[in-house]
Amino acid sequence: MNGESDAIDLGDVARSIRHGWNAVLGFLLFGTAVAAAIIIWAPRKFESSSTLVIRESNRGASILARLGVPGDAGSLLGGSATKSSLETELAIIPSRALLGKIVDSLGLQGRLRNPAQRPATSVMAAMQLPGSFKERKYEFTRGSSDKVYNVRGPSDSATAVAGTPTRLLIGAVTLRGDTALPSHFELSLLDREDAITYVQKHLLVEKVEGEVVRVQYKAGDSITAARVPNTLVGVYLARRKTTDRGTNAKRVDFLTLHADSVSGELAVAEDALRRQQEQSGVLDPVTVGKVAIERASELRGELTNLQIESGAIDLLLTQVQQGTISTRQLAAFPTFIKSPAISGMLGQLGTLEAERQKLLATRTEADPEVIAAEQSIKTAEGQLLPIARSYSSSVAKQRSDMERQLDTLRTAALTLPKNAEAAVRKQRDVIRLGQVFAALQLQLVEARLSEIDEGGDARQLDVAEPPKKPSFPEPVTTMGIGIGGGLVAGLIAALLLSGLGRWARDPAEIERIAGVPAIRFNASAPLLLAGGKDTRTILVLPLDASIPVAAVAHRLADTASARSIRATVLDIASKSPSKANGRTAMTIAAAVPAFDVNATIRRLEQEYDLVIVELPDLTSNATAAALSPDRGVLLVASARRVDRLQLANTLQTLKRLDVPCAGIVLNDGSRDGVVTI
Repeated sequence: MNGESDAIDLGDVARSIRHGWNAVLGFLLFGTAVAAAIIIWAPRKFESSSTLVIRESNRGASILARLGVPGDAGSLLGGSATKSSLETELAIIPSRALLGKIVDSLGLQGRLRNPAQRPATSVMAAMQLPGSFKERKYEFTRGSSDKVYNVRGPSDSATAVAGTPTRLLIGAVTLRGDTALPSHFELSLLDREDAITYVQKHLLVEKVEGEVVRVQYKAGDSITAARVPNTLVGVYLARRKTTDRGTNAKRVDFLTLHADSVSGELAVAEDALRRQQEQSGVLDPVTVGKVAIERASELRGELTNLQIESGAIDLLLTQVQQGTISTRQLAAFPTFIKSPAISGMLGQLGTLEAERQKLLATRTEADPEVIAAEQSIKTAEGQLLPIARSYSSSVAKQRSDMERQLDTLRTAALTLPKNAEAAVRKQRDVIRLGQVFAALQLQLVEARLSEIDEGGDARQLDVAEPPKKPSFPEPVTTMGIGIGGGLVAGLIAALLLSGLGRWARDPAEIERIAGVPAIRFNASAPLLLAGGKDTRTILVLPLDASIPVAAVAHRLADTASARSIRATVLDIASKSPSKANGRTAMTIAAAVPAFDVNATIRRLEQEYDLVIVELPDLTSNATAAALSPDRGVLLVASARRVDRLQLANTLQTLKRLDVPCAGIVLNDGSRDGVVTI
């Protein structure tokens, strides 16, 4: 037999299910019965839902973003940070604080048991159940009149009159007096915390899509299933408006106060900046510094030119005084040459010189006209010296003025860093306070708008309606689950019984258990054994004493004869002569009560090629005498079912005796080989 494989044989699975059909059918019927019982007797559950939309406002953040105010500054000033996120709202709606109001307003501390599918408020007008207690059931039975009921509880009793509070150990209840009440009903009462927990357990609040939230509730009656979502949404919206109203009013007061404070600080900072600018004369330190540097550079260049020009004119005047040069040479000074007045004076001197030379050509130097011409020349030359001295004085004065200007610029430059530092600090304060003031003003506008739009953009979309049909049990779904679950459980049970049950019915299953080949007996098919070439004796042993082995033994003899093997059958099981179905095989009867089994088998082994021995069972003395390590055993078991434990014990006994097992034949007990299962 081959080793076990990890693969699943679908044929084996099918056979296991076929053999365990009774388990499959039993579980299928059980699942169907359970589903039918749930459909008929299970308490009905009704489900209804309401939806609402919750939008978050981002007006403040968007306005601040347009003005360039950082997002963190806006949040610190109370922008969108005061608006609850959708996740927070999803946690607030099913909170115990809101559910407590629902329990009180709808009277959910009471549940009507009988008749069912009706709210407790249909029979109860009011409940006052303070304190903590376990759930208690009270039975109300009509008494002497339609308004009088006898109340019986687990530890107390009372008489209730409709419209009048009835005192119980756990509190007081008031029956409705404005409507007809049933003659008998049962009421379960819970304390407030347990009622809130019950409602919270059956409530579902979830985000559907986007900013839409669904509030769903399951109850034992359709009216309560619709009332709870609608009432909860109404309480939540009212709470949201009330909370926002207080928050927005406080925000307006807070922002107004701080806006006034920041406005005063901004005015002080602006006044300080103005005074600093007036005292320093610097409006913009950067611009002033740049202009001062450029102006100082220009003055320094002009001063250098004046210093050169002053030195040159002073040198010429000194030479004129010393007589090394004539006064007329002063006109050669570059600045004088450029002057139109000096140019006209030089032209006049040229004209006078020309007239003098012309006169000297015909006259002497003592001539009055020549003397007059010379006098005119000297007068013109004499005008150059005062002009040069005046120009020298003017240049000196310009140089002195420029030096003073440079000193002033140098002094201003030395004080510029200090003034710039003070100016930048004061400008920074003005800018910062201006931004804060602008942000506060925007947030103040936002708070006032939120105060107008109290509650934000939250509104109910769908109103919960009392459902017409219960959500549980749903007949088709429940029956499908019951049938499917029963079928799956039955299949699993059939497989478990096949692998772990007491009985084995299939040859493949028996092969897995025994580890040797197993076949069903068929009288019309040859019966061959693996490794039978060197086997001289085959012991045919029934697994149970009630299983006949003659048909198997004779079929082995017939198969051996067909293969030209001289075979004989030794029947120790019945101790009576038998024939090998009329074939060439011989039958040796062991009719003598006491005979040597081993000696008989050895004698037959000397006479025949194959000896087939029919044994009674494993517990008989003849079987014990016939067992030998050199003789193979062919087990014969019932074709209907095989006891796993008995088979395992038999194989274990053979293994301990070192007796090989050639295989297992499943026989139904008929000699003609017809197998009936």
